[in-house]
Amino acid sequence: MRSKTSSCAALLLAAAVWGGGAWAQERMQLGPSVRATESSSDFLQLVATPPPPELAANAEIFVVSGYEPARGSGRDTSVRVLVDRPGSKVLLVLTSYDKVLWKVDATPTTTITGIVVAGYHEQAVATRVPTRGWRANLPYATDTDNSNFLKILSGLHRMFGVEHIDAFRGSYAIPADVAIRTVDARRPELTLAGPLPVPPRRSVQFTLMTNNFVPIRWSLTGPLDKEVRTYSAEGKVAVSLSLQQQFRLGRDQLESADLRGGQAAPVTALPPNFPVFSWPMDVAYDTRRDLVAVVSLGGEGFLYRFDAKSRRWVDFRSMRNIDVIALSYDKELDRYVGWTSDGALIFIDMENGNVMSRRVVNRLTTFGRLYDRGNERPPRLTIVPSGDDIMLIQIAMGQVQRIWHYNVKDDSMEFTYSADQ
Repeated sequence: MRSKTSSCAALLLAAAVWGGGAWAQERMQLGPSVRATESSSDFLQLVATPPPPELAANAEIFVVSGYEPARGSGRDTSVRVLVDRPGSKVLLVLTSYDKVLWKVDATPTTTITGIVVAGYHEQAVATRVPTRGWRANLPYATDTDNSNFLKILSGLHRMFGVEHIDAFRGSYAIPADVAIRTVDARRPELTLAGPLPVPPRRSVQFTLMTNNFVPIRWSLTGPLDKEVRTYSAEGKVAVSLSLQQQFRLGRDQLESADLRGGQAAPVTALPPNFPVFSWPMDVAYDTRRDLVAVVSLGGEGFLYRFDAKSRRWVDFRSMRNIDVIALSYDKELDRYVGWTSDGALIFIDMENGNVMSRRVVNRLTTFGRLYDRGNERPPRLTIVPSGDDIMLIQIAMGQVQRIWHYNVKDDSMEFTYSADQ
């Protein structure tokens, strides 16, 4: 967006400059005049009461959604939606963040059973199609891999009991003309359940530590121990089974406690030449050397190491603005594996400082449904490395919700477990 100062300067220069005792003039042209829309019988009354569920009975459900109407030169807020489905019944859902005047039309013998409208700013519908309209509390969505799209599906499920929609037209800037003539191909993204996990190509087992520090064996398709356990979504705790110690982040300091009980206490203070902890994010345990690693975000970010046996700090390295929010240690390949705030896996060789990064967030099936992409950062994932096999685990409400498996050598990603399926 142009600044107010630069816009004013451009207008002054274009309007006139003084030279030789006369004004040198330059012609400018405003955009076309857009006349006010008068209220008429074409405007559909939108009621706030819940719409009747039977609107969706034997009807195709079409959703048109976006942040704002596309702004061409002289364009108003109007979006024309043409529904061309002769012989079909259609429930039309229109959502936007910005103000929109939806102009709805339909071809002969196309029946629109109802129009559901939602928006952060005022919405209006103009139509001559015989139908009814309702206001609803639904977000806008620009694509299907987004938590807002899932909220739209969940809202339609509450209102009408539907499990899927038949067509979706989503974009940031909603085109001036949207014509829906065909239903979309049936695909999991348009369903409330979403894409299903796939059988893994190889068998991999790994260990997850419960909140009570009990190691539980898992496979890519679920726990091998069927007893219900709880797990931490936050991380910030590392365990040494050999030393029977836990190390955790608390009050911007590293603390330790006996696994068998006892009060947690701060470890040795940071050396005078170490930067203070600022936004410490996670802790990992190097089982080869009995070293505790702490990664932080503050400033350029730092990775600190603490010797769990001698109880002294060893060293630190700058992360050089690599924002790691989850950290694990891989004994098999002797490296740290992290998950960054922008959805990348990083592999750290602490001895020489080498870092390899692979951005994989766009390859995690259903992951986009967990947050509002474009407005929110990807949520934290727990990383469990085992050589070239990396397990990316979503934990919420104390339970494992999803598992993805990434193989470094093959550069392959698969969605293997969902608690919902």
